[in-house]
Order: sequence, then C-alpha cells, then structure tokens
Amino acid sequence: MDKKENFKFLFLDESEISRAKNGWNYFMICGLIVGSAELINLEKFLINICEETKINRLKDLRKSRTIKIKKEEKINITVKISDFLEKISSRILVAILGDYSLKELEITKNKNGKNVEKYFECLRFIIERFFLDLKESSSNGLIVFESFSKKEENNLQKKLYNFILNGELQWIYSIGKARYIRTEGKFADCIYPVVIFLPGKSCKILEIPDLIAGAVNDALRNSNIEDLNIEMLPEKSPYLKHYWKLFRKNPEGKVRGWGLKIWF
Repeated sequence: MDKKENFKFLFLDESEISRAKNGWNYFMICGLIVGSAELINLEKFLINICEETKINRLKDLRKSRTIKIKKEEKINITVKISDFLEKISSRILVAILGDYSLKELEITKNKNGKNVEKYFECLRFIIERFFLDLKESSSNGLIVFESFSKKEENNLQKKLYNFILNGELQWIYSIGKARYIRTEGKFADCIYPVVIFLPGKSCKILEIPDLIAGAVNDALRNSNIEDLNIEMLPEKSPYLKHYWKLFRKNPEGKVRGWGLKIWF
C-alpha cells in the first residue's frame, strides 16, 4: 500500500450567474488548493488582514457601497494575499459555463435541480485538475465547499461521490488515423469522495475563492467575449493580474484549459 504523507484541501466557492460585456451570461466555480501544513498559518494570516482593515469578512472587500476602502488599498490587500498564497504554493482552478452551455442545461428555464447540473459540470473539470496536482505531489486530497441549499448539497454530494469513486482521468490522443486512450488513474486513488460543506462565515480560507472569482468577474466585464483571449485576462483587471501567477498552467506556461476553462 502506498503511503502518502502529504495532504491537500480544495476550497470551493461559486459565483452566481453574472453578465459580462455584450450581455454574455455565465456561471463560475473557483477553487483554491492549499496544503494541510499551511492551513493554520493561512487562516491566521487572513484573520490579521481583516483586523488590519477593520472588516468582518474578506468578502466585504467586494462591497464598494458599504465598505469605504479605496481601490489602491484593495489592490495592496490583493498583493499581500496573492504573495502569501504563492509562498505556500497554493494553486487556483476556475471553471466557467457560458450562455450556450447554460442553455443546454436549461438553467434559465428549468429551476428543478438547476444548481446541481451547473455545479457538477464545472466541478468535473476542477476535480480532474485537482487530481493531477495531487498525483504530481504524491498527495491525497479533500474537497471543502461553501454551503448552500441542503437539498442541493445532498443531490450534488451523491453525484460527486459516484464521480470520484468510480471515475478516472483519461487522455485521448491520435497517432495517424489511430486513436488511443491513456489512463492517469482513478480519482479515488487520491481524492476522498465525500465533499465537506461549511458555512463561509466559519472559514476565512473559503472566502479567498470568492475574492478570486470577483477578480475574474472584473476581467470578464472589461473583455470582449466574441474574441476573448484567456491569456490576456489579467490585463483586464488589476486584481486578477496579481492572482494570475497562482493559476495552474500547462508545460508551456498557459492557463487556458489547465487552470481556467470556459465553455461558451
């Protein structure tokens, strides 16, 4: 039996259906990977940030109408957080469903189970990338999600349990006219199949994915979706610019399809 001493957590939060430039609607889930050895240090660091800025929650930084903090100070806080996350080797994963994908799932029409389907579609990608991160570092992992509706939590839990327990990551590639499948392994080899749901107010780390999602939202609102270049997104937001170094990248240093994926 393989012994893995390392353990990592994937903290997840969603950004409800938003509207970008040109009226493009989308739904997003953002994930932050943190090693178990750094959990306490990170939580304490975030508590200190809140005390220094005299806010109750990090999410308050996004409430410009109620929190009187200048943009320059918000950017400075972003720099502090992103630098600390880089120091502890955290990684970011983001999945976005656009207009066409949402309509395929009948998100805009059918309210029965709509959250479960859109959550699951995004999480399939995020879990695959989390699995790769765990394999590379010879670690095991656990998923922590900010809680929402109990009924939808239970429905999502069932789908994710089966997906993680029975699923595996496969690469499909071609050589000439022949197609081949390479299997990386089963998700359950590294990921505990039960998702932990926690109230956001009880965990400062769970607020970081929310801040990162806000930075991505900021970039998308300033982008033309019709000719979107994912690698140029950090230039569209002073906040995303600092988080970008934390996104998972491919061997060529590209984020698209590795740390951030969009289904238009």
